[in-house]
Formats: sequence, structure tokens, C-alpha cells
Amino acid sequence: MDDGNGLGQIYPSLQKSVYLYGKLDELTCLIRTGRQSSHLSTVVMPSFSNLREAEISNLINYLSHEWGDQSILPITSIREQIETCP
Repeated sequence: MDDGNGLGQIYPSLQKSVYLYGKLDELTCLIRTGRQSSHLSTVVMPSFSNLREAEISNLINYLSHEWGDQSILPITSIREQIETCP
């Protein structure tokens, strides 16, 4: 799992994740609010609403650097996105 491959249906792979290639802006709300299972996916992710803006920014930028397209999401974008999270 430390190579980003995930663990089947329990932990999705980070390698080539659509969120890390062009959808970084969607990660802010996904991290803050989590994800429930749906008819499209049985993967559930808990919310991390206790994380501060800087922690979310660091996490997203680390993920992007390690397994994504190495884009950077500035903290100003994180602040704006948090305001729009459901």
C-alpha cells in the first residue's frame, strides 16, 4: 500500500487516480466531508473535517507530487473550496 496501489475495494489505488490528474479541486471537499457508498461505488471514506486548511493543502500537494501530475493546489484555493463544500 505504501506504493499507492491501494488494497482492492477497501482502499482505492492512488496511482493514476482521476482525482490526482486534473481533479485536485474536488479533493478538498472529499477530504473534508468524506464519501458514502452509492450505486456507483461501495468505497466509504470517513470525513476529516478536523483538518485545518494548511493540513489539507499539504496532504493534497503531497498526494499530487507522489502519485499525481505534480500540480500544486494553493491554500487560497483550499479556502475557497471549503466554503462550497456541502
